[in-house]
This record gives sequence, structure tokens and C-alpha cells, in this order.
Amino acid sequence: DYDTIQQAIDALGDGDVITVAPGTYAETIDTRGKAVVIQGAGADLTIIDGTGFGTSVVSIISGETETTALRDLTIENGLAEAGGALQVVQASPTLHGVVFRGNAAWTFGGGVFVAQQTVGPVVFRDCQFEANTAYGSGGGLAVFLGEAELDGCLFQDNQASEYGGGLAALEASLVSV
Repeated sequence: DYDTIQQAIDALGDGDVITVAPGTYAETIDTRGKAVVIQGAGADLTIIDGTGFGTSVVSIISGETETTALRDLTIENGLAEAGGALQVVQASPTLHGVVFRGNAAWTFGGGVFVAQQTVGPVVFRDCQFEANTAYGSGGGLAVFLGEAELDGCLFQDNQASEYGGGLAALEASLVSV
């Protein structure tokens, strides 16, 4: 019922589920502190394409908890200072079945950058980090002063100029289950 995913986020409130139809969406989104679930039709069918806009494709940076979630979609072609596909700062969303593919960052987290968790870990379940690049550290995922829980995740063909082609943990806590 909305032209963009961001319009749906802006119009809806805590507890709502945004069901994203199959297709490619050329946009960047910010959950704006809302406890919403963004549900794709499948990672191979629902793609959020950052098209190199110069900012993270998805930003979750306003104290969101595990009730904010991304499910069954692909986030690709992001280019940002940190977290090409996804930047999570002072929040703890849940990600399930998300593919982070072909993203880049100038510093940390070509795919995903997690920092300064205050409300709990960021949870990644059955996620894939593919062909992401950091021109600093953490090609697929970088966690800085934060926590991440990884369950059934795949890291493939990620690279970093400094260290942690797949994953870099800097003063961080990681749990793999």
C-alpha cells in the first residue's frame, strides 16, 4: 500500500509487520526507533538495493530492541563509511534469513557494522555475508564495542584491506550457537 519501504516504516508503528512484495527496491531505509518487522518474500525474491547512495542501505540506530527485525530479504550494493548494507548503533535488532551481498565500507563492516550495544546483542540467524568489502576491517561484519550472536550464518568471499576479511571483532563479544 506504500510506494517505498521507508514510507511504510514512517506510517506504521510499534508491533507492525511490513510485508515487502517480491522485487528490487532502490532505496535506503531507517527504522527510526520503531519496533517493526520488515518481512521479505524470500531473500532471492526481495532485494533492497542501495545502488551506492553513499550511506548504509539500512540504519537501525535509535535504541531498537530485538522486536525490530529484518527477515528473508537481500541487502546489496550499499556503500557507506561503516556498514555498507546495515549499520546498527546502540540497538539490538534480530535478523533472520538476510543476505548481505556486494556491499562496501570505507572503514569498518563492508556488509554490517555493529557498535555500542547498550540494550543487548544483535542476533543473526541463518544470514549470509557474501562478497562484501571493507577498506578498513571486517569485510562481512565488524562488531565494535558491541555484542553479536551468530546462529547458522555463512561468510563467503568477503575481504578487508586491514584485517578480518569475513569478520572483525574489536572490543566486542561474539557468541556462535
